[in-house]
Amino acid sequence: MEYVIGIVIGLFVGGGLVFAYFSTAASSVLKRAKSEGDQIRENAVKDAQLKAKEIELAAQQEQIKRKGEMEKGFEAARHQLNQEDIALGKREDALNRKQEVLNQGKAAG
Repeated sequence: MEYVIGIVIGLFVGGGLVFAYFSTAASSVLKRAKSEGDQIRENAVKDAQLKAKEIELAAQQEQIKRKGEMEKGFEAARHQLNQEDIALGKREDALNRKQEVLNQGKAAG
């Protein structure tokens, strides 16, 4: 009979120890999973921030490129206007000379 009581007490103590072990192990696994989840979330936030900065940088570079293209277009238009202004000046000079010749011809005639 004493053996039976010893076995029953041993089972209770052993069961309690097994329960305590599994409880501790489960808690440890849960903490580790939570920690890994937090790390994954932090990495995702960092990746998203990095991607946002990359997109912003690409947009800024595109803006600089387009501004340069526009400035080239403006410079070409200014050059064209200057050329036309020079041509108009030459035509005006030619017309003034013709007018002077006509005026001299009327005065002489």
